[in-house]
Amino acid sequence: RFLQGEEPDQPGLTELRQAIAEGRDANVILRNYRKDGTLFWNKLAISPVYDKQGNLTHFIGVQEDISERRCAEEALKKSEEELRRSETLLKETQRIAKVGGWSWDLIDNKYWWSEQMYQLTGLHPNDLIADVEQIQRKIHPEDRQRVRQATQKAIEQGETAEIEFRTVDQNGIIHHLISRTQVKRNDQGQIIRFYGTLQDISDYKQREEALRLFSEEIACKTGEEFFRTCVHYLAKVLQVEYAVIAEATDETKQKLRMLAFWGGE
Repeated sequence: RFLQGEEPDQPGLTELRQAIAEGRDANVILRNYRKDGTLFWNKLAISPVYDKQGNLTHFIGVQEDISERRCAEEALKKSEEELRRSETLLKETQRIAKVGGWSWDLIDNKYWWSEQMYQLTGLHPNDLIADVEQIQRKIHPEDRQRVRQATQKAIEQGETAEIEFRTVDQNGIIHHLISRTQVKRNDQGQIIRFYGTLQDISDYKQREEALRLFSEEIACKTGEEFFRTCVHYLAKVLQVEYAVIAEATDETKQKLRMLAFWGGE
C-alpha cells in the first residue's frame, strides 16, 4: 500500500490498477499524503517482471516526489490564465478608447502592432510592415511631409514626439489621429527601440470644429437671435434631438425662464 489518504477515484489510480491487471508498464501521477497529512504529488512508474516460463512474478516500481515541479506548473498555468485575461481586457480597452500600441525594434528592424493599430490605419493584420514609409502612405497627402519630417527628427535626435495628422480610409472618410512616441535606450545610451500609441481623436476634432463654427456664428448675434443660435449649436454638438437654454428667476433656483428651445428643423 503506497497511497495514503481518501482519494481512491483518481484517474491515475484507475490506470495503475488496469496496468497491474494486464501485466504491463504504467506511468502515472497521483496525489498522495505524508504521514503528517500534507499533500504531495507522486510520480509512479511500474514495470512487470516475468520468469522464464512467462509468468508474471512481480512489479518493479519507482516513485518520485514531483511536488515542486507540479506547483511550478500550476503557478505557470495560473499566470497564463491571468495573462490571457489581461490581454483580453487590454484589447477591449483599446477598442473602446480607439487607441493602439506599437513598437519598432531598431536592432532587428522589426515592427509590432496591437490589434487596434490595424483598425486605425486600415492595414490588414496579414500585411507585412516593412518600413515607416509603408505606414506613412496611409496619411493624408497634405500632412504626409510634416509627419515624415517629425518622424525623421525623432529618429535622428532620439526625441519623444507627439504628432497630429489625418488619414483617409478606403471610403474617402477622413480620420484625425494623434501619435505619441517614446524612446528606449541601452546602457550605452544608444537608441534601440521606439514605441508608443496611436489614437483616433476624430470625435474630439469634430466637437472642436463645431465649437469654432459656433463661436463664429454667435459673434455678431444679440438678444433672442443669440440664444436661438446657441441652443441650435448646443443640440448639434451634443448630438441630441432637443435642447433648451433657461435662466433661474429667483435665488432658490426653483423657477426657470426659458430663453431658447430647439426641437429639430
